[in-house]
Amino acid sequence: MLIGTRTISPDHPPYIIAELGVNHDGDPRRALELVRLAADAGADAIKLQLFEADRLMSKAAKLAAYQRAAGERDPIEMLRRLELSIDDMKACVDLAHQRGLHTIVSVFSVELVPLAQRLPWDAYKTASPDIINKPLLDALAATGKPLIVSTGASTMEEVGRAVEWLEAIHNRLAVMQCVSCYPTSFDQSELGGIRALASAFPRLPIGYSDHTPDEATGLEAVNHGACVLEKHMTYSSRAVGPDHAASLEPAMFAVYGNTARVGSRMSSLITPDLP
Repeated sequence: MLIGTRTISPDHPPYIIAELGVNHDGDPRRALELVRLAADAGADAIKLQLFEADRLMSKAAKLAAYQRAAGERDPIEMLRRLELSIDDMKACVDLAHQRGLHTIVSVFSVELVPLAQRLPWDAYKTASPDIINKPLLDALAATGKPLIVSTGASTMEEVGRAVEWLEAIHNRLAVMQCVSCYPTSFDQSELGGIRALASAFPRLPIGYSDHTPDEATGLEAVNHGACVLEKHMTYSSRAVGPDHAASLEPAMFAVYGNTARVGSRMSSLITPDLP
């Protein structure tokens, strides 16, 4: 699989995605600052989220426990506050490309795919709930860009069905092991799922969407076979907002990526003739 000119496979260094998500707090200037911080921290790509709160969220929806713990009171109001316009995203994409970063976007509604296509994203991604959303998967596959799908809270049967739906794009498809718990404790990290997915789908690159609040998990994920790592990055893990507590600050994000890359390089070294 290629993203831009970068090969994504277990035989290459892990591809590190800085998930900026909604850690910009809905502030376009802060979003741009996060792009700069991600570049300085050595990320390979940044990821943003394209959604419309009123389209995405039912009035009957309830906050997740980690969102309540972060001080949120209403899920729709929370998402409205965290939206970025397509023009705001364009500024982020332009800056990221200037800094040598790839750009990835999670699109949360099939109706937003045409809007997303106005910008030169390097790849698309789906959130875990959309592993069963065939219309969205089909629409993103039809863009011709690489597609990364997350699998949190899904069954292997559901993942297999999605992979079958996307059979025509297996040369530009990656699957992410994911635990939909924010933050994810070590006991919940389920790194063994990386090998399970690799065994089930040997032709596809497998990654890990990492929600642990730790810089060492990426190394362990690589040791389990992950060739893509996605980790939330924030300007402050103590900031008020739904995802900051499950995110790494830039200095620790740099350690996270460097540790994973060094571990990958060490694992690939073979000495043919021992002294």
